[in-house]
Amino acid sequence: MAYADRTHLIDAADLHHMPSRMDVISNNVLVVNGRVVGSWKRAAEKGAVRLRFTAFQELTKPEHHAIAAAA
Repeated sequence: MAYADRTHLIDAADLHHMPSRMDVISNNVLVVNGRVVGSWKRAAEKGAVRLRFTAFQELTKPEHHAIAAAA
């Protein structure tokens, strides 16, 4: 199933951050309170794997703490 209108998931103004509209639902999205607010990448480093986050908007301190705890 596909949705032409994804504004219930992500603000239309933030769609340009995503490589393609399909990625909004399927790949590497950062979700806070049911909304896509950023993306993440896995970065392999010597002896570790790290997640790097890019927020599309300013996040609150509690949101930052929640994301860190979930990662």
